[in-house]
Amino acid sequence: MARIIRSEWHQLERRYSVEVDRRLLKQVYPMYNENQINEMYVSIMSGNTDVKEIMDDAEGLDIVWAYDGDDLWTDRKGGYDTTYELSVED
Repeated sequence: MARIIRSEWHQLERRYSVEVDRRLLKQVYPMYNENQINEMYVSIMSGNTDVKEIMDDAEGLDIVWAYDGDDLWTDRKGGYDTTYELSVED
């Protein structure tokens, strides 16, 4: 028997989130005093801080991320690849 196997290669974005609060910032920056933590928090809330930098600084910490959903990219976002493979069985 021969079969043709069609594979659709979609892209998947899996999102996780963590709430940014002063406690998290204190965990990432234990050397900062309360005023520095407050300034950083205000800067984050106003969009003036690069959160990637904070996550780089938090590397190695045990941060609990909450599952925040999946986004399966299909043709609505530029398509997906389709491949075909022949499978032959006796």
